[in-house]
Amino acid sequence: MKDGDFCLPESASIMRHLCDTRRGAVADHWYPAEPHARASINAAMDWHGSTLRVGAMTVVWHRAISLNLGFKGNEGIVNDFALPRVKDALKALDSVWLKDGPFVAGQSQPSIADLLLSCEVEQLCLLDGALQGPDMADLLAPLPRVRAWLGRVRDACSPHYDEVHKLLRKSRDRLVARKQQQASKL
Repeated sequence: MKDGDFCLPESASIMRHLCDTRRGAVADHWYPAEPHARASINAAMDWHGSTLRVGAMTVVWHRAISLNLGFKGNEGIVNDFALPRVKDALKALDSVWLKDGPFVAGQSQPSIADLLLSCEVEQLCLLDGALQGPDMADLLAPLPRVRAWLGRVRDACSPHYDEVHKLLRKSRDRLVARKQQQASKL
């Protein structure tokens, strides 16, 4: 992100910076000024990068994106590391981060942590077009809080949420069509 002469990488840092530098224009619930609430949001965002992101990105890369680019993913990495990691992270999202309220870290309204984490979970839809499971529905089936939370984030951010995810959905649909075409050839 470029803000005047200031350049900043990393989505979580960018979101924090935008909230801090536009405090009057951004509602407090996105990045609370209250220290404990803010610390909880920061903790969720930091957790994202070391757990949910690592697992989700790796599974999606090796099972969906690599195939779209024309090369084979590494199933050993998926089965031995990434898939267990993303499943554990989703369980933690359900049982830890969403246990005390409708949004991440017990917040009553969405925060930038909800945006960051929901976008990570949403990318799992690309697994719907992977040649082998699990797909997104399989991963989220045992996680009622995560499923309900995704709906709440989408509703709270409507219509922008769907607009932001439009290209992702289009990519998912293309991968699913390719998968169905390959299955019909068998």
